[in-house]
Amino acid sequence: MAKPKDKQPWFKFYPQDWRGDAKLRMCSIGARGLWAEMLCVMHEAEPYGHLLISGKKVVARQLASLAGISQGECMRYLLELASAGVFSEDESKVIYSRRMVRDKAKAEKDRQNGKGGGNPRLKGEDNGGVNPPDNGQDKAQKPYSKSHFPEAAAEGRALDEIGLKNEAVLTAQFTALCKSLYRDPPDLRPVKTWLLDGIAIGTISAAVTPILKRKDDMVSLIYCNAAVREAHAKAAPENLQIVSSKVFVVQGTFEWNAWQVVYAPRGTPTRERKDADGRVQVGWDFPTLWPEGFDEATGERIPPSAEDAA
Repeated sequence: MAKPKDKQPWFKFYPQDWRGDAKLRMCSIGARGLWAEMLCVMHEAEPYGHLLISGKKVVARQLASLAGISQGECMRYLLELASAGVFSEDESKVIYSRRMVRDKAKAEKDRQNGKGGGNPRLKGEDNGGVNPPDNGQDKAQKPYSKSHFPEAAAEGRALDEIGLKNEAVLTAQFTALCKSLYRDPPDLRPVKTWLLDGIAIGTISAAVTPILKRKDDMVSLIYCNAAVREAHAKAAPENLQIVSSKVFVVQGTFEWNAWQVVYAPRGTPTRERKDADGRVQVGWDFPTLWPEGFDEATGERIPPSAEDAA
């Protein structure tokens, strides 16, 4: 069990992920408030990320007392959160946060690697001191740079209007995929270079998606460069490729609500699809993630400027 002095007095919180999580957005403000209280309790728990106090399961009556609400309200909010799939339960029916457990495991792995001198896959039996010789193995991924991907620098080149839209579509698609897998997205800047090099949006999507699903420690899409370029070499001429630039927007998200404003009062149709974990999502395919003229930070329509209004 971790000693109190080893406990972090804070934990990572991503406002954009909190506001953009479709499952959480389906819950009432009361249920979301209760989940915030639960996260604070789980941060103090051992094992980390589990709804425990002193190693014992927290029941609804105790949780209601901690949150300052009635037991009936607590039960109703817990049901909301469970129905939306916000939390998971272990074999003992103890509630836990998937993200907190995953973040803790990653931090522990990084700490152990640090104690041992770095990534164990990159070390030989003798590391040769501070600056060991090249052992011929793959180097650890680093953030995107010219040295990793020279053509990605793209000096003097810029995407045209269609290219910029395709870049936005692919960036949104890969970000949404990572979020559905409860991961942070890798560096997505190589998308621009692939598009600048004339690789079709459909080719990029088809090559990157399966790799992104299975590799949970990807730092940058540079990792997919060989696969993308190999797929491009095998692809039909660009004018023969059938690609879709539509973005599936999940019902109940900020983006969905913005599109409903655009199409009001008749609204839009819906369809169902399964995410990477097999869960059914309801939504529709739109030309872009956000309709033109909306603030992505707030989800509100941007008022016209004085010149436009004149």
